[in-house]
Amino acid sequence: LISKDAGEVQEFMLFGHNLWSAPLTAVWTIGSLFWVLGWSALAGVLLTLVLVPVQSANARYSAKFRKETMKHSDQRLKTLSGALEGIRVIKLSAWEDEVARRLTSLREQELTGTRKSAYLGALNRGLMDASPVLIALATFALHSLSGQPLTADQAFTALALFNLLGHPFHIIPKSVSLLGDLAVTSGRIESLLGLPDKAPTPLREGPPGAGPVLELRGVTVGWSE
Repeated sequence: LISKDAGEVQEFMLFGHNLWSAPLTAVWTIGSLFWVLGWSALAGVLLTLVLVPVQSANARYSAKFRKETMKHSDQRLKTLSGALEGIRVIKLSAWEDEVARRLTSLREQELTGTRKSAYLGALNRGLMDASPVLIALATFALHSLSGQPLTADQAFTALALFNLLGHPFHIIPKSVSLLGDLAVTSGRIESLLGLPDKAPTPLREGPPGAGPVLELRGVTVGWSE
């Protein structure tokens, strides 16, 4: 909880501002594309409106799988800690196979969630890398099919803007994913902090008027060098 969840809160503090700055960058870049290419930039805008929700949906599903993985990880670590603390009882009772099966089952469930999250992350990464290229191809194709000439200054300016548009595509899904992780982390920390305080263990005292339990008289205490 301290290392994992606290690290996710710190990472969101570094990237969370992109939730508002990256959309503004995307809007400014798209406006500049309209100024350079005219209505042909509409193809890139429409493709943008399709890709962003897909990436956001992938990030939400990935956060869901990570939440399930954390539950299995907590159960596995709890079981492992209990097994290590009671290893002598386990050995004397010949429960090694049962404990191993339990840990293996929890580990498989944990790995299943990790694989699903990794697959969605790879898909999201592929979409992020391919989105500027797909948008540029769609925009240039529409511009050529409309019969308008595509000059060198328009093409290179548009390519620069498309490269600039790639940053919001890269950072928005990551920020949304971090926001989902923050929601999961906040719930875990809130659950921990909301636990009732454990009552202190009272000290056992002797009956009233009882004498000392141990009394030493004329004792010399030392140690050998």
